[in-house]
Amino acid sequence: MIAIIAPVIALEQVMEVRGQDLVACHVHPGGQGVHVARILQAFGEDCTLAAFNGGELAPVMRALLDHYGVRHHLVEVPLSTAAVVTVRRDAGTPEVWQQPCPPVSPHDADTLLALATALVLESRAVVLIGTLTQGMPASFFAQLVRAARCHGVPTVVDLDPQFMDQPLAAGPTIVKPNLDQLQALVPLGPSPSEEELRRAAAGLRERGAQVVVVTLGAEGAVAVAPEGTWRIWPPLMDVEDTAGTGDSMVALLALGLAQGWPLEYTLRAGTAAGAAKAVRHDLGVCQPDVAWRLLRRVRMDRVAA
Repeated sequence: MIAIIAPVIALEQVMEVRGQDLVACHVHPGGQGVHVARILQAFGEDCTLAAFNGGELAPVMRALLDHYGVRHHLVEVPLSTAAVVTVRRDAGTPEVWQQPCPPVSPHDADTLLALATALVLESRAVVLIGTLTQGMPASFFAQLVRAARCHGVPTVVDLDPQFMDQPLAAGPTIVKPNLDQLQALVPLGPSPSEEELRRAAAGLRERGAQVVVVTLGAEGAVAVAPEGTWRIWPPLMDVEDTAGTGDSMVALLALGLAQGWPLEYTLRAGTAAGAAKAVRHDLGVCQPDVAWRLLRRVRMDRVAA
């Protein structure tokens, strides 16, 4: 089993509008943790999501997770689960409204930490993803990384940069920032060179991560590890939407750790999954058969550290 610890999940509603007509309305469970869980499920991996859930949206979120077959342990809180409403009008820029994640009590935070710790110890790999909400201790993710290390469970960390310092110092197996997150963690210019990206990733390794994978959307990724440094290129093709490509990478990194794949193969698989997602509109789950077929088209160039 792979444990996915994502305190903040969200109800996502997308409305497609043409002129004055509402032509489609989609409602689904969202948030990075949910996306990773659904991707892992698509690849046939058993996984469990741990998160907060509350307010009048709580039964809707629980029902949707059940509908999609996402195994979950939800800590019920008084205030409402986060929500995101997106309106797409013809070819214009989507309009997005967000209801922020709710604050939680120290008791609720302790409940999720205890539950998450138990899941970590029962798992073959752990994904720590997303953000903390008000009321949670800053040490939350770091405590889980330390627990995983003590019991030999590998971790994949993809967190809001403001909550990364302590988990980094705790020694996660893989850290996966995107370019914006990396720029928030390391002083970089607006358009850093590949050499600057490699140096920044190596700096995160010096701060505690074993492997650092910097995702660059349609431009692939840079990976720095004890085994070497790589520039990874996805197949050349038209990109429909890069949203969710990083979650696809996270899911396959975790799957590779759980299955004991070699690191190079794991990185290739993660890049292929991201590419399979990029040819789909919006946040649809990547198709495993497409990802496996794209895998042989992923290029990895080993470069000097």
